[in-house]
Amino acid sequence: MARRGFHVASLHAGGVAVSRPGRSGALAASAPRGDGFARRAHVGDAVDTRVSVLLPLDVHERRAAVTPGQSLAALADGLAAELQPLEQALAREQLPVPAQKARLTRRGGRCPVHGVLLDFDPWQPHHHHCSRCGQAYVGQEHDDWWAMNAQLWTVERAVHAAALHLLRGAPSHAHLAESILCRLAEQYTSWPNRDNVLGPSRPFFSTYLESIWLLNVAHALALLEASGRTHIGGTVRDRLLDPSSALIAGFFEGRSNRQVWNEIAILSAWTLLGRESDIASRLNKSGSLPWLLEHGLLDDGSWYEGENYHLFAHRGLWYGVQWMRATGRDLHADLDARFHRGFAAPFVGVLPDETLPARRDSQYAVSIRQWRVAEYLELGLAHRPQRELSAWLARLYAPMLGGHDVPRAGRRLSTADAERHDPPGSLSRADLSWRALLMASNTEVAAGAMPPTSACLPSQGLAVIRRDAGRVYVALEGGATGGGHGHPDRLALTLQSGGHRLLDDPGTGSYVERRLHWYRSTLAHHAPLIDGQSQQRQPATLLAFEDRGGAGWIRKTVDGLAPGVTATRTVVVCDGHLVDVLEWDADRVVTLSLPIAAQAQVHDVHTWRPVDRAGAGGLEDGFDFLEQVSKAGDVDGDAWRRDGTPFALSTAAARAWYATSVPARVLRAEAPAPPLAPSHRSPEQPADTPRALARHWLEVEAARGCIVGVWAWAADGPVAASPAHVTAVRFPRFDPAHIGPDRADVAHVHTADGTISAHRATDTGWQIGLTARHARSSIDLDVLPPAQGRAGQGPDLEEGFGSALTPGAIAARGALAVPRVSSPTVGIPRLTDPMLGARLLELGESAYRQTEQPWHDAHAPRAQILLATTQTHFVVRVRMHMGDTAALFGTGAEDEIPDNPLDNERADVNVSGVQWYVTADGGTWQDAGLVVPLSTPDGRCRVTPLVPASRAGVLGASPTTSWCRLEQGWQLQIAWELPRVFQAESHALAEVGFQVVINEAAVGRTRRLGQLALAGGGGFAYLRGDREQVGDTVTLRFESALEMSAGPERTTPG
Repeated sequence: MARRGFHVASLHAGGVAVSRPGRSGALAASAPRGDGFARRAHVGDAVDTRVSVLLPLDVHERRAAVTPGQSLAALADGLAAELQPLEQALAREQLPVPAQKARLTRRGGRCPVHGVLLDFDPWQPHHHHCSRCGQAYVGQEHDDWWAMNAQLWTVERAVHAAALHLLRGAPSHAHLAESILCRLAEQYTSWPNRDNVLGPSRPFFSTYLESIWLLNVAHALALLEASGRTHIGGTVRDRLLDPSSALIAGFFEGRSNRQVWNEIAILSAWTLLGRESDIASRLNKSGSLPWLLEHGLLDDGSWYEGENYHLFAHRGLWYGVQWMRATGRDLHADLDARFHRGFAAPFVGVLPDETLPARRDSQYAVSIRQWRVAEYLELGLAHRPQRELSAWLARLYAPMLGGHDVPRAGRRLSTADAERHDPPGSLSRADLSWRALLMASNTEVAAGAMPPTSACLPSQGLAVIRRDAGRVYVALEGGATGGGHGHPDRLALTLQSGGHRLLDDPGTGSYVERRLHWYRSTLAHHAPLIDGQSQQRQPATLLAFEDRGGAGWIRKTVDGLAPGVTATRTVVVCDGHLVDVLEWDADRVVTLSLPIAAQAQVHDVHTWRPVDRAGAGGLEDGFDFLEQVSKAGDVDGDAWRRDGTPFALSTAAARAWYATSVPARVLRAEAPAPPLAPSHRSPEQPADTPRALARHWLEVEAARGCIVGVWAWAADGPVAASPAHVTAVRFPRFDPAHIGPDRADVAHVHTADGTISAHRATDTGWQIGLTARHARSSIDLDVLPPAQGRAGQGPDLEEGFGSALTPGAIAARGALAVPRVSSPTVGIPRLTDPMLGARLLELGESAYRQTEQPWHDAHAPRAQILLATTQTHFVVRVRMHMGDTAALFGTGAEDEIPDNPLDNERADVNVSGVQWYVTADGGTWQDAGLVVPLSTPDGRCRVTPLVPASRAGVLGASPTTSWCRLEQGWQLQIAWELPRVFQAESHALAEVGFQVVINEAAVGRTRRLGQLALAGGGGFAYLRGDREQVGDTVTLRFESALEMSAGPERTTPG
């Protein structure tokens, strides 16, 4: 009897499902057609075992490489050994294929005490172990998370088995691969395509996961058929490849790492389906595989979303490049070179402790000593030999420093390309996967080493200066903004000395936890922010990068850090210290905040006084996550430093001094620490539960000014152990008592060997004047020529979720007048009042944003929006018509914000309701809110503001709301008291940008079904939450008086 949670594999005719007559899936590895694609083979065609239809694979060469004593024999042996438990389970008819659809929730798959991911065990669908506390947890949310991993783990074993059968010919491996594929094909349509998080999917909750899964199915089938096992091809094609690829092809994610996987899954499936004309058409479209190579990879070879998504996207592109080679399509030489540069790109920024920088939406402190990273380097060397890749691979294959490894799951529990990071460990070729087995070089990498050096990827925005043989790391953030996975951290400074993370990027924790908003705030980084608000998404231009060994520098600038604000940051790195200069220029007086340290001691501060710091109030401004906020006070209680006296602070491994050109003060607060990786936790520290860190930041108020800091460190031992130890720091420019020709110097740094380094900006760059006893010299560093300054490769492109109507097309409609109407009641009309003369807007298919089903399949929802003003109020009435679909309404009290068990969005976005937005300047939303009808008999609603109260100013106070049910839907009214300017006697009083979004939610679902948007539909409703682009509006013109008409004036937007 199969265990609960598994499906028993159906075994027919020797253990596999029999394909229908006339639908054999055999694919001949014939010569490519003229259009670059192999034709679909027919029954009886000969099979050339030299080539897989999806990989440029020489089977005879591979078979020789896995014979005993050869370079890949141990890898093949290890893969075969790991399949034995699965073969035994197959004999008992117990394949770990989940019965249920995978589901994403906030708690699923995580320890409720420590927050770490629970261990994955493919044989334990109902008991989930925490490696931190040793507790086994049960619950449907954990089972549903297990289902995701089980699906990916099982399908990857089908590829392992098919690859081993191709090379070694064991019938048991072919039988295992075929049984898995048949089970998945038979089960595919039983998983419901509903309640997804990010795109349609049956087995999963996001399209890209199904794409990874489908890609593995395609490779397993192609490898089986390359070895002559063709009899299940029809079943797998008809019941899995065809419907799954059609589902994926209907969802477009733009320039996204996920779209890479969608594209290669579609192309691989369609190749096996023989759909050559469809492939040719798809390759010529925007968003195609060649398009993603050109527009996703920056000119330095890195993926535009940062290191973490580079590794993920570039692996997907690797499949695509192999597919192109296998199908006879050449990659343009420039793109091929850019793709190859991408293999080395992630290693440019590796930190001194062998972890990847946690830039943008990256996990924190992920070690490069992972089998997956080693395999990535192997595949890069197979693509084209490169000394840098060889050196990094030799480093990973060398024994770990410290001489011991921690237990890790490694490849044994790998879940296809949806990686789980392990603690670091020693590695060899035997730890790799089927990709290396089939595609790595037959020759093992030669030993070699390359010391880490300073490097710059201008488009990616990574500029690194290293000291002390790579033990000291200094970086300045910039470049392209990184799209949806970018952080507002332009000009952030990173400093690490050995294992001491002095100025650190926190990366990103769980996407479904509220703390995600902290990690995506400017305040969480060591970067400047204006008026308590996270930075605008603007690229930073590289103005200077040079390193001469003893001295080097980086300079970057951002125009539009906030509206009307330009900022430039210069970092000059010498032996044992750096000088940090931040300058800003604004069109008004602004409050500039600069986080300068965490876990530091500030010297010469006598008192810390509690203070309120609410910031601008935005969810991702970060201030909501601060606790115990206080400001430094002197003896007399004045928190401001007005005479240029520096703030001095120290950490366990460094000291710092900061001075400002204008009065400044220092603040501190408890804030979430980075979500620590397993290799960086102490035994006493709760895993992945952010500790509170004392963060410090400077605060100044001025239209323009300058902040100068000096950091001093020692890579090994105490700070004072080096001749370059800094003994004193002076800031002549800010010292009113300083007189002399060096008055323009921004900093004088005195070191233990008697040297004084005088730093100043020059017309051509930067000068460091050196005085050592009686000897004088200087170092001059130059800015880049204008053509070399880079802000990134063009503007960020949309990721596929925007409105189908551009802001320009919306504006072309002209302003819609909001009529003045009379009401039988004083003030706000009742829901039963007809509102004669109101503007009537009808929304249908052109206004729809879908999730799994398009408009027609979602019961064709329609809405009417009535707009009007009375003498005292602006009224919006929404009538939602849902056909036979039963609407889902909110629960709880008006002032009770419900918990969302699914993710970190507001729970109310997943019930019926209305989101509204107003902008007066086109730059930001001045007013916005979410109104949800509650399941109570008295027509109450819950109103949630969506913008900070400090920004609200067009419609004023919170609206008055009411609602009622309709026969096939519901009706909701929102009324705002009119600002005085709208009540004047002028006919054209004011124009504002306005957006209304109606959430369609149905009984029986956990996530909303779709949306109707006043400013135009198209695209998808996934991942939107309650966020809207400011450009997506219609223009409303408020009138003081209009002639009353017999009925509403009717308009159909779009």
